[in-house]
Amino acid sequence: MSKILIVEDEASIASLLESQCRESGFETAKAPDLKTARELFEEQKPDVVFLDITLRGSGDGFEVADFIRLGGDTPIIFITGHSDYKTLERAQKFKNSQFLIKPIKDAEMDRALKHALGKVKKTEVKTKHNFIYATFRKLTVSGKLAACLGSVLILTAGLYVALVSFLYESHKKAFIEQMTVAADSVGFSARAALEFEDSRTAGKSLQFLRQIKAVEHGVLFAPDGSAFTRYLENPKADSTEPRILKPGYEFADDRLEILREIKIEGELAGTVFLRIKLDKFNSELGKYVWIATGLAAFLFCFIIFIFRNILQDIVQPILNLAEHSLKIKKTGDYSSQLDHDAEDEIGTLVSNYNEMIRSISDYQKNLELMVEERTSQLQQALNRNEKYLREIHHRVRNHFSSMMARLKSRGADREIIETIYRMADLHETVYDCPDVCSIDMEKYLPKILNGLWKVYEPKTINLRVDCDPVSTNAQTAITVGTLVQEMVSNSLKHAWPNGGVGEIFVQLKCNGNESLDLMVRDNGVGVPLGAEANPSSFGMKYIMECYELNLLRPVELSRDGGTIYHVAFENE
Repeated sequence: MSKILIVEDEASIASLLESQCRESGFETAKAPDLKTARELFEEQKPDVVFLDITLRGSGDGFEVADFIRLGGDTPIIFITGHSDYKTLERAQKFKNSQFLIKPIKDAEMDRALKHALGKVKKTEVKTKHNFIYATFRKLTVSGKLAACLGSVLILTAGLYVALVSFLYESHKKAFIEQMTVAADSVGFSARAALEFEDSRTAGKSLQFLRQIKAVEHGVLFAPDGSAFTRYLENPKADSTEPRILKPGYEFADDRLEILREIKIEGELAGTVFLRIKLDKFNSELGKYVWIATGLAAFLFCFIIFIFRNILQDIVQPILNLAEHSLKIKKTGDYSSQLDHDAEDEIGTLVSNYNEMIRSISDYQKNLELMVEERTSQLQQALNRNEKYLREIHHRVRNHFSSMMARLKSRGADREIIETIYRMADLHETVYDCPDVCSIDMEKYLPKILNGLWKVYEPKTINLRVDCDPVSTNAQTAITVGTLVQEMVSNSLKHAWPNGGVGEIFVQLKCNGNESLDLMVRDNGVGVPLGAEANPSSFGMKYIMECYELNLLRPVELSRDGGTIYHVAFENE
């Protein structure tokens, strides 16, 4: 049964895909994020993966696809609600993959699954062939040379057998011709004796065979087939009649029988029969075999000598080269070199390899020095920037102090002085943030409000804050913080002129990654009519005239059950 992995962060869509796959008879597993997808893929080794491109949290579907490709060629079916060209182009870079747009139709899913599973079967067959091919490819250089040596030795053995067979047949042919000539000689010398039926003279003709020690039995037959006279080398020798029935020869394991006709003027005068022992034949043949064996042994030793030189001069340097490269891969140490003094092709290869390793080592050392030097420069620049930042912070605080001292000495309005105090606190808050390019408003906004509460100490006013987890840059954070300070300050000073219990609600919402909505609301008596058109206080002037602060629209003022300020910002 085929296994299918469904990587989808929307639970409803994942459950729908799971039920459709199970109805078709597949085993399924679900993963809502990148981490779980990796774990399930390694654990279950699925045949097909349904992969959502947009995943919640860190990472996306393409990172999962990259991980899957590292583990093999498992078919991937991308599923997404985005049909733009860039997404489609990125998906098409993955081989053996398909692309489905949400909502997915049953027919499209079935078609994609059949296509993917067909690819799986082809891949399995291909993998088997690749395994067989890889098995042979894994032979080392020495193993290949050993196979060549074995082939040469088998060829040498074949040549040896062919040579022995050739010597045997040649020697056999020459021996038969020699014995045939001997039989013809006996028959020629016995023609007259056979014609005059002189057995004594015929017997003398057979005594010629004593010169040929290999002949153990000879017979002259009359034309009627009767034995005319005999010759026996040894009285105990085999004197049985010949097994051969017509002129010619018969070569057995231990003897040779020859039967030749004797003719006078074309008429049959008789036949001569010889039975020859093969002792001499085998002795001479043994000499030839020993000669052939010596030649084969010399050839074998010569091949071993050549193979040893090849192993020593070619194979061993290559094996040393491979071992050294593996060692470098494991340790990352490019300082060691290979020794090879021979001025040949292998020596050139090793020399170029050493030169390449030396270049990489030098580059690595130079790169480390460059990184170290650059790190030192960056650290020095960072130290200088920190020093400058501390100095700037110190001077800003001094300027705030100097400004307030002058304002107090000139009898400036208390509201203006309090505003400058809040600006100083705001500057302190931004300075304390670890990253001025990404200020966490969920932490930053309550800190500003807590500072206001310490200044005004409103015991009967409740503060409620609702802030989304959003980050923004320093400029937007200062704008939001300044407006919140002014709006909340106005409420604290004017919303309850006769005292009483009340509430101030501050809300900051994020609309995607594009804008921020700020609302400050109190349940007091409200701002007097015409205050926004003819603001009398410094804070109200600032609130109503802050069009230069990256606002998407002017500040809206409402008096529905209290005072409500509403404004939208660009979130850069």
